[in-house]
Amino acid sequence: MTRSKMSTAISTVSILRFLLLIVIFCIIFVLLLLTPAAVWIARLDFGIQVERIGLKPPRFDARALLKNDYYRSFDQYLNDSFSLRDPLLFAKRWLDFHLFKTADTAAVHVGRQGWLYSRKSIENLQKGDCEDLALIKQLTIWLHALDHLLSASGRQFVFTVAPNKASIYPEYLGFIPTGGICGRSRYDLLLEALERHPLKNFVRLDNRLLNAKNGKFWLYDPTSTYWNARGASVAADAIRQQIDQDVAYERTFDHAQNNPGHHADLARRMLGLLTEVEDDAVIRLTSSKTFDRPNAVIYGDGYVKNLLPYLSQMIGALEVVRADSVPSRQYNEDLKAADIVLLEIAESRLGMIRLDIDRIYKTFAADALLPASYPMDFQLFVPQTNISINKSTAGLEIKSVGAPSRFAIMSVPGSNHPVFRLLKLTVEAPHSDTMTFTFKTHPPLVTHKTLRPGVTTLYLPLPFEKMLSLSINPGSKAGVLMLQSAEILTFAALRETTEPRRLKNFLAKWPSDRNIAVAKLDSEAVATGVKPAPQLSGSTPDLQDSGETSQPEAPISALKAAFNEVFANQEIRLKKSAPGTSIAKSVHSSSASNVEKSKNDIDKKIGPAQKDSVIAKTNTPVVGPDERFDKSKEGTGHEKDQTRISSIATTPLPTLAEITLTDFADGHIFQRQGNSADIVVSGTYNGSLQAIEARVVQSDTQAQIVPWRVIDPSPTNGIFVGRLNKVPQGGWYNLQVRSQRNHRITAKGRHRWGVGMLIACLGQSNMNEWFNTGKDLRAHSLLRKFNAKGWSRLNTTGNAAIAFGNRIIERLGIPVGLLDFAVNGSGLRKEADWGTGYWADTRPNSIYSRFINGVSAVGGMLEYVIWIQGEADAAKGTVTQAEYTFSLSHFIEDQVRVDIVNGSQREQLPFLIVMMIKRPGGKDKPHQAIRNAQKQVVENVSDCYLAATALDLKNHGRQHLTPKAYTVMGRRVAQTVLHIVGKEPYHRGPQVVDARRIDDYTVEIKIQHHGGNDIQPASGISGWQIIAQGLPVPIQEVYRHDARTIRIVTAQALSGQASVRYLYGAMPNVKRAVLDNSPLSLPLEEYQSEIN
Repeated sequence: MTRSKMSTAISTVSILRFLLLIVIFCIIFVLLLLTPAAVWIARLDFGIQVERIGLKPPRFDARALLKNDYYRSFDQYLNDSFSLRDPLLFAKRWLDFHLFKTADTAAVHVGRQGWLYSRKSIENLQKGDCEDLALIKQLTIWLHALDHLLSASGRQFVFTVAPNKASIYPEYLGFIPTGGICGRSRYDLLLEALERHPLKNFVRLDNRLLNAKNGKFWLYDPTSTYWNARGASVAADAIRQQIDQDVAYERTFDHAQNNPGHHADLARRMLGLLTEVEDDAVIRLTSSKTFDRPNAVIYGDGYVKNLLPYLSQMIGALEVVRADSVPSRQYNEDLKAADIVLLEIAESRLGMIRLDIDRIYKTFAADALLPASYPMDFQLFVPQTNISINKSTAGLEIKSVGAPSRFAIMSVPGSNHPVFRLLKLTVEAPHSDTMTFTFKTHPPLVTHKTLRPGVTTLYLPLPFEKMLSLSINPGSKAGVLMLQSAEILTFAALRETTEPRRLKNFLAKWPSDRNIAVAKLDSEAVATGVKPAPQLSGSTPDLQDSGETSQPEAPISALKAAFNEVFANQEIRLKKSAPGTSIAKSVHSSSASNVEKSKNDIDKKIGPAQKDSVIAKTNTPVVGPDERFDKSKEGTGHEKDQTRISSIATTPLPTLAEITLTDFADGHIFQRQGNSADIVVSGTYNGSLQAIEARVVQSDTQAQIVPWRVIDPSPTNGIFVGRLNKVPQGGWYNLQVRSQRNHRITAKGRHRWGVGMLIACLGQSNMNEWFNTGKDLRAHSLLRKFNAKGWSRLNTTGNAAIAFGNRIIERLGIPVGLLDFAVNGSGLRKEADWGTGYWADTRPNSIYSRFINGVSAVGGMLEYVIWIQGEADAAKGTVTQAEYTFSLSHFIEDQVRVDIVNGSQREQLPFLIVMMIKRPGGKDKPHQAIRNAQKQVVENVSDCYLAATALDLKNHGRQHLTPKAYTVMGRRVAQTVLHIVGKEPYHRGPQVVDARRIDDYTVEIKIQHHGGNDIQPASGISGWQIIAQGLPVPIQEVYRHDARTIRIVTAQALSGQASVRYLYGAMPNVKRAVLDNSPLSLPLEEYQSEIN
């Protein structure tokens, strides 16, 4: 046969094969279309089950045909009521993959020859991540800091990046990724950074895996995200060589011990099947081998699972933590027992992990080889805008007006390869806030640090630069902070041949009286009277001779010289004035000539006696010039022991004086402490003012609430900051300030604010619906909402929020502020992350961090937290009761109550849990597991309350409630708050206290009342189930026997052990649920127990 005929035959066969597939597809498609009709004709039980779950299709209306909501409602109805939906979707997805080589999920890419790839891993191949240069640069600095901190404590830090499958097998993608203008991925940027600044124990795996590729064995399975057993062995061998580089003997792996995991996770995700439950958050393994092995803590992700069989062969005690922060906040891993800390990050997750340098340093400071350190001269701290800095014996007093305030640290020595440096700051703050540090590098590096009330110690790794300057914003809130100390900590590189356990033993045996040489600072530093911290001599055997450690690190004289050089280039010198005169220079940059001109004009128009009067202003403060200072112009303040670092002369000329008040946002509510609150008042001024007074008046009547009091006796640098104590609860108020000497110099706030109760509203969509569903009520004038957009009124939108807030205001008569930070679809744990975030995540920009930033913006203090969540964790079925109990307890005790100041009168910040509502079409076991976990947390965590049972409320759609049901929920939760503050005697409905069999057909339920004394309905009660031998027992009747007793009559005799349950599962029958006769008609709480 000729070649042309063979080609024609092959083409014909291919066409026939394609046509056959099309015919098969058409047949299957027609069968799928006819299936519902067949089910209906055959009257099978698994068809459309509207009656069973209580849903009805949306009513047809011609006007609805043009509205998207109608089609969404119909789609919702089909999704919830048609039980064949999942099998049909599975069949459709299977056909998509096998016939058309496509996937209907955006998370999976279908490549050549059936290879599947995570979409995120393909994005990394686009080489367009240059905008993440600052992120990778920051990660590199953190890695070096972690390395040096662990090395100083005698431990070994190992870091590796697990390559994406697309990076190792790009040939099966089916296309050639196009590079952007950048041409570099995050991993490329990291490799460049580590080439410039090498990390001693960085294990590069991509080259090893590429070299290990061959045609016989795959290193990644075609349908999985992660490497397989063979790929893991290549990675483990590289890690072993790095860890054992100083060990005399050679270790080999026993490959028979490997047990691969994560099989076909991409295929399962593509077909819509639940993927495997991820590895346990913490895995602890102990080797059975007898020879000496190091202990290790490993932080990693899905790639670690297949590494474990190999790592366990070279590690003694192994602790594996799957977390997004190092160290984790919730798992209590024993870092101090580790000889090795291994950090593995997937290539697609670079930049998504947080290294908590503050906690790491505090963990290892006690057994670390002390670094060289020296105190910083406070003269290097200079004001920039809207800030006043005063040096005193207690430290550096910083007066800030909030977000516009900035000060700078000039000429700080950066890190280099042999020597790594940290900036250590000890700050005393009156409130919680977030300090922002901006290093003037290219690109600028921004770091946020949390301040807590009291003293906070902050550690900032210094970038790799010869000299650095950085700008600092003290926080978003006005106030006075005290910088108690500032130090530079210097870590010298350890010898590369040092074995971690040997060094740790060496440190443990280091004698306390060992003669440690102390590096001498220059004479100018000694003259400051500050004793330098001890430094190890360069001759110490465990320090690498880098040429730097034996010399003093950046003496103060050198820093001052660099400081002067910087300012000389900025041309900001003040002119020398004649004896007896000085030139005023305000934060508004008024020149001397303008001041003199203004003085003459005022003298001519209004006379010298009236030249200090001014019309008050209440607009936003004007930001002054940046970095215009001369450190040689140090003035003398009102106190003898203070030296003021200021941008103005000490005796300004008389000039026009005016005050600008920083007014509070309209509707701002301050959290009460007891029956009052302390308010920080701030603003700016021009001219010469001796002291500033403030008072509070009623907004409507201008009646005085707090009389005039001095808040700042010595304003400097054009700003004033002070505290107005004991402002009584109530509202609405206005704020006023004035000059103590000249009362005509005044400023009046226009915005209304108050003192009352702040309550956080957290969770997912059912919490979000509090503010968005229903327009049946009107919000009280004292009710406000706060979210990322600021303060706002509720008006008539949000039945639950309005019903809740109105009831509290009506009983207490104080303003109520609701912090709206719920996120639709959010989970508690990482396994329940549907793409909108999860609450256990504490990394920057996480939903929890955004919430904490919101709390900080309103003062950092709350009186209550309300939690409505659980659907996301129950829907996937991947979170067990024990896991949810652990995570919610940790969330309350180790996150919320640590990061938020308790403004209540309780010992702990009260946490109110609204039990998860019904979910049509949901699975009973995972939903009941979450509810059981919520009850368990209420029972075991102090000041945690079951705020409301919502199972009896009417659903609207798949997982939300009707507007009227949200109104009822809001009032029930308000009852809990009023009960806690002592205004109501109860907050929970009746509870079952006993269930016992009184004959073979009757089970008697005993009830305890709280607010009522009787129950309804009298008969036909729904929601009860009796289970015997794992099967439901038919129930003939459930009725009220008396005010405290319900009886269940079965249709057949009970034999053996049986259990009873009420309102069990995802969608219990609540048509005739039990309610008490209290004013709120509270429901009988759900119940499960063995029958006595």
